[in-house]
Amino acid sequence: MRSRARNLFRIALLGLAVAAASPVRAEPWSADDAAQAARLAASADRHQESIDAFVRAIEADPERRGEWLSELADQLTWSGRPGEAVPLYRETIETAKDPAKERRARLGLALALSWDGAQSDALAEYDRLVAQDPSDRVARLGRARVLSWMDRQGDALAEYQAVLRDHPGDLEASRGVGRVQSWRGRQRDASAKMQDLLQSHPHDRQATAILAESLDWMGRPDRSERVLREQIA
Repeated sequence: MRSRARNLFRIALLGLAVAAASPVRAEPWSADDAAQAARLAASADRHQESIDAFVRAIEADPERRGEWLSELADQLTWSGRPGEAVPLYRETIETAKDPAKERRARLGLALALSWDGAQSDALAEYDRLVAQDPSDRVARLGRARVLSWMDRQGDALAEYQAVLRDHPGDLEASRGVGRVQSWRGRQRDASAKMQDLLQSHPHDRQATAILAESLDWMGRPDRSERVLREQIA
């Protein structure tokens, strides 16, 4: 009996040692633990893991739902499920008491709507944000992007150029100008602008893609292929 008891005790100790050495707990201990795990997963682009952890946090403490709802919606958007994110952003906007939190949720809502194909609704949200704060760079860039997706290239170009006037050298706006120029048939101008950008940012993959697209549409697939190969090398 003593030998059997000793064996059982050793097995129990081994189980405790394995549990202590495990890098990840099977379940977080609290809502805060779950939220922390969700944010860590989000920072590593592990979107589904982050979604699951935020859901656990909300289930563990439903009264704090509003605290995490917008972050959960962000992860749904980035995981390719923007349609599921939209009502969560709307709920956050309806209950938000902090203007900064409402703005963040509206930016998320506008992005999710645009990715879900609701361009007109997305534009309305961006218009509202820009009307509230004309200096809102993120909203203006989002507005320009949606205008371009709606094939309103002239309006998109004007918005990107306005951002560049306020933020000279802004990378996203500079890329946007190049992309719009390419899409509106001004490939020579687009390629020149992207070549200039790549002089200072030689590893910018988005600028490289815009340049390659412009060269291909100009009837120079050979140069387009060379540009892409040089980027990959």
